[in-house]
Amino acid sequence: MLQTEPAIRISYLDPEWLKKFLDKQPSALRCERINDEVVITASPKELQNFLLTHLKTEGAFGEPSELKRKKS
Repeated sequence: MLQTEPAIRISYLDPEWLKKFLDKQPSALRCERINDEVVITASPKELQNFLLTHLKTEGAFGEPSELKRKKS
């Protein structure tokens, strides 16, 4: 998450980057391949460590999306 106020900005892990990365380093993150898709099976702590390690890795994350709370 990039920010929380005034709106939440979040970037998602790029699935194509992840596939290529895991092709080169399959032991970097516990996962399964199902129909050429990556299903992460790592524990939350392992996933958090992986994400923190790659926060600044070029191409690892897509462009941020902004989510705004709708006021009623």
